[in-house]
Amino acid sequence: MAYEPRPGDITIFKNEDKTKDNQPDYTGKMTALDGTDLRVALWIKESKSGKKFLSGTASIPMSNGGGDSQQKINLVQDDLPF
Repeated sequence: MAYEPRPGDITIFKNEDKTKDNQPDYTGKMTALDGTDLRVALWIKESKSGKKFLSGTASIPMSNGGGDSQQKINLVQDDLPF
């Protein structure tokens, strides 16, 4: 049975195609609580104290190659254990 995301679900995969430092370490999709599909990008960063954390954005996916909508939602979590 195939996975069917529900509102609030996030699916993340390691970015195996990363060739530049500014590209995300992880990418995926998120289904907002209102059912809107969003694109998710996450980077592994390090705090001043040396703790690793994930920092990222969620944005509306590009449609028909017409350019990226710049509506983004910041996802920053600095209390992750890695």
